[in-house]
Amino acid sequence: MGYSQIVGREMTLEEYKRYMATLRWQTDRTVRGRSLAVAAENDNCLAVFRSEESIVATIASSTNPSPGNVIECDRAVAFASLAISKAP
Repeated sequence: MGYSQIVGREMTLEEYKRYMATLRWQTDRTVRGRSLAVAAENDNCLAVFRSEESIVATIASSTNPSPGNVIECDRAVAFASLAISKAP
């Protein structure tokens, strides 16, 4: 299992989801009052939130992904949730 976290693009979460429209976005989750967008793709899962003016993307990937990327998404959400607890 590998993890990456990227801070970038100045846009809203909805703008980011439109920008990344090729992903199949799940229903947004709420973590500590913030929206968390989640999408599984191939061998990874992406959990994305907004901090101040930037998008923060957490990616959990695996060389042997679980069915439906359930484990990868659970781990991406857990890692992003920890980041949300520390983010401005």
